[in-house]
Amino acid sequence: MKSRIAWLVAVVIFLLPLISACSLAARPTATPVPPTATPQSAAAGQPTPMPPTVAEPTATSTAVAAATVLPSATSAPTVSPATSRPAFEKVACPMRLPTGLKEGRDVDCGYVVVPEDQGNPGARSIRLAVAVFHNPDGASKRDPIIYLSGGPGGSALEFAYLTYASQAKPLFAAGRDVILFDQRGVGLSKPALDCPAADELQLQLLNHMQNGKMLSVRERDDLQLQAYLACAKDLSATANLAAYNSASNAADVRDL
Repeated sequence: MKSRIAWLVAVVIFLLPLISACSLAARPTATPVPPTATPQSAAAGQPTPMPPTVAEPTATSTAVAAATVLPSATSAPTVSPATSRPAFEKVACPMRLPTGLKEGRDVDCGYVVVPEDQGNPGARSIRLAVAVFHNPDGASKRDPIIYLSGGPGGSALEFAYLTYASQAKPLFAAGRDVILFDQRGVGLSKPALDCPAADELQLQLLNHMQNGKMLSVRERDDLQLQAYLACAKDLSATANLAAYNSASNAADVRDL
């Protein structure tokens, strides 16, 4: 009996190291990771930032980058050719002002210099008489109202003292300044295409008579036509009469 117990003890002592070795081999062993020291800047003693992670370029990112860097042909800016702006010459108001208005406070006057031939910027210049009436309540809108006198042929400036209250002043309700100007060839604009002899003849014929003789409608019309043709001949020596028309007037308004 004692010999059997001794034999079992010997077997256990022999197997115990083998069992311990097997259990250690089966247990997962964690590999210790030593702490990574942050590199120090030799100059300032400050931590040196780690380089950023750069993602691998993809086909989409490459296309986006190319579209951002390389301008397309359609996105190139268009440069408009330089154009000369009409000159404005400020002068003392050459007409009678409406009652109660003060020059420099309520109204400013001057001449806008434009080409006589609006289709040829190099043509000789003419001067358009202009008066800018300032909104008494302050112009809340930048673009002014331009008032065109009827005819054309009537002077807006010479009769402004009579027409301002009824025609120009009500326009201030729009919150803008109001500009009156004499269209090319008219009134105070230069040159003024006046025909004083023809105007005088028209006054003489109001009673349908000339030198005590009653005239027919045809005779009156012929006399007036001859007077205006003679005036046109005189004016053509200093003005291109073909440039004084509604199309040129519209271009003048644009230049204002």
